[in-house]
Amino acid sequence: MKRVGLGILVAASLSACTSVERFRPDLAARVLPSRLDEIAYVNALRQAFDFHEPNGGACYNGAELRHFRPRLEQGRPDHLRQQELAGAYCVSYRRLAPAERTEAVTRYLEAGFGLTDLYCQRFFTIAAEAAQQRHFQRNSFSALDALVGAVLGFANAGQTASSIVNAGFEGIDSTYQNIDNAFLVAPDLANVRDLVHAAQEDFRTRAYASLPNSYESARAVIERYAGHCSFTGMRQLVNDSVTTATRELTPPEPAAPNPQPGGAPGAPPANAKPQAPTSPPNDAAVPVPVSPDTN
Repeated sequence: MKRVGLGILVAASLSACTSVERFRPDLAARVLPSRLDEIAYVNALRQAFDFHEPNGGACYNGAELRHFRPRLEQGRPDHLRQQELAGAYCVSYRRLAPAERTEAVTRYLEAGFGLTDLYCQRFFTIAAEAAQQRHFQRNSFSALDALVGAVLGFANAGQTASSIVNAGFEGIDSTYQNIDNAFLVAPDLANVRDLVHAAQEDFRTRAYASLPNSYESARAVIERYAGHCSFTGMRQLVNDSVTTATRELTPPEPAAPNPQPGGAPGAPPANAKPQAPTSPPNDAAVPVPVSPDTN
């Protein structure tokens, strides 16, 4: 009977910790509608392609090409298969005439940068939600550990049962810590977001100042731009920021004096011979002192 009561108390504690999450506030205000923007960006990017009928076997139509999807994605997928489906057409990048190159490439870059910003914002939204949820659950399990320990002590469950329960909760806490260590770029997500935005702004300015000459080159520029919002890109930004701050805060070392060999700094060498006084040249006039006139 005592075990049944103990089980009821533990189950009630677990249900209380899980049901209180519905009282949490929202993490942000209502976001702007983005589905139409995503569709418009995708259509603008697709204008770079030329869809034509296959010409014999010289064109690859993407048969057996698997749809790319990251293994560790969260939230709703960024792409649908229909967005990248070519069907029976042969796909190639359009050739740009010199008169339309600047406008077409600029429009393509704007669409690519805008779509990347949209996906990057979704990434930070999902990352913030996941981080706060892990933080809440971790603290809830810590409180539950203390509560269950008190219940076990009140029920005289013994040292063995208490040790097993404590070990279980310590394993849960270590799991949450391992998740943060493996997947968090930095403890403060807001600072990382500011670094990404600053790096993207600088990248866009330089990209517009030196426009690519083709859609293929513009696509490579967009890929490098999107790399700022990847795990490796953000980790590199954080490392560069720490390195720069450390270099600015470290005082420069004083320059070491250059001692002369064989003596104190600036002293002549010990084995150096003193220079003899130089005689005036023979044809030089030597002034003769004149005695004052006593007359």
